[in-house]
Amino acid sequence: MLELIALMGLLFIGLVIFGVIALVFGLLKLVFKLLLIPLGLLFGLLKVVLLAVFGIVALILAPVALLVFFFFLVLPFLLVAGLVGLGWAVAT
Repeated sequence: MLELIALMGLLFIGLVIFGVIALVFGLLKLVFKLLLIPLGLLFGLLKVVLLAVFGIVALILAPVALLVFFFFLVLPFLLVAGLVGLGWAVAT
């Protein structure tokens, strides 16, 4: 009978230790989640700011891209078309 009481006491102590460990890990998890909420907000704000910066840079670089497109793709076509037209005018 004494062994059974000792065994139940050990079981109770084990359950208490397990409960304390679970409580500590639960509190740590809660603390880390509460710490991660501001970090998530900070990274969300950083993402919005970066999107705004990329949008502004895109608006600034859009005319430059159009000029590059015009000079490298459209202008040679216009030159060739002009030369063909000039040759056509001279030939007729």
